Amino acid sequence: MNLVYSLLILLSVVAIPAQALVVVSSKAIFTGVDNSDPDASAFDTFHDPRNHVTAVASVIEGFLKHANFRPKEHGYNETRDQYYAFERAVPTFEYFVEKSRRLGVLKLTGDLGQFQDAIADNYEPITGKADVTASAVAASAFAEQIPQYVDPALSGSWNPLRSLFLVLITVHGGEDNKIGVDISAINVHIDIDESTGLVAIKEQIANLRQDTFQLDPYGFVTFTERFSMYQKVSVANILDDLSTPKPENRTIKVYAAPTDTIIAYRNKG
Repeated sequence: MNLVYSLLILLSVVAIPAQALVVVSSKAIFTGVDNSDPDASAFDTFHDPRNHVTAVASVIEGFLKHANFRPKEHGYNETRDQYYAFERAVPTFEYFVEKSRRLGVLKLTGDLGQFQDAIADNYEPITGKADVTASAVAASAFAEQIPQYVDPALSGSWNPLRSLFLVLITVHGGEDNKIGVDISAINVHIDIDESTGLVAIKEQIANLRQDTFQLDPYGFVTFTERFSMYQKVSVANILDDLSTPKPENRTIKVYAAPTDTIIAYRNKG
């Protein structure tokens, strides 16, 4: 079954301390094919390569718990330290083989469309640079995390929000049961208009950090008993856990105590 899960997550009510100059937003997507049998036993999930998308999701869930990186639960109270703990944990798994580590340079003009195009030009999908569709999907996933509006009543010069740390995690299932994981992040500086509350990306040089891994299935197949101790988690569940939550009304407001700020997201359509 061909699947593309794309989960944008934004939180309905959170508090952002005034000293928190950076807000972390995370999104997770799945591309490719998931051949996993949802009824497979824990043993078969790791032993049978057809189930390895679920096996990889189960391992990632363990990393999330270890790092306490829980975007769904923490929302915009998530920190970069928690993200970095997760990022450092992934390469320690001996059967996640690092395929590439890249640092793309984005010359941003301040236009959201140009921001998306710059990512598409620099992002290298798990399936290879020639896969322009996958690059476009990733670029869109990043661009959708940029807020459009901050409540003008609290968008004065004291407003602490000046930078967005955007995370994108991609799990890919290949037709031949080759499983890939990509972890990417961009730190973007923004301006907030004091009179209107509109958010604009600053003209800047930003870095797109990208680490790509491919599963070596040998460990799962050979040491199945060891890995079958992991809690079985579907890829849909892990995408949900890795994504910052979205309110039903598509508008985010952050309660403004004296040390807080209000953010509202207005999504088109």
